[in-house]
Amino acid sequence: MKAVLYAVVDGEMISWQVTLDVRADVAYWLGRQKNPERILMLDPALSFGQAILLKEKMNRLIWNVRYVREGKSSWSAFYQHVLERLHKEAADLIKQWKEQGQ
Repeated sequence: MKAVLYAVVDGEMISWQVTLDVRADVAYWLGRQKNPERILMLDPALSFGQAILLKEKMNRLIWNVRYVREGKSSWSAFYQHVLERLHKEAADLIKQWKEQGQ
């Protein structure tokens, strides 16, 4: 089963989420009750288990959106940083799985 990992930027917060149906999640976040500033969808899709593990790791990290808001950084530079950190966390998970023989 494939799942999509994505980040919701809302104010100073970033919340990482996992979905099996991107359309349903986008409808939820862009509906009347919610209105995040940005949604960053990651592609390609991952296995559901991998997506959940990465979501948990990424939600433990502190993301500083304030620098972008204050003009000290661009959104594209911020996204580049997010993707670099995501790749590092994914590589760490793969290394951990290999060491455990999974």
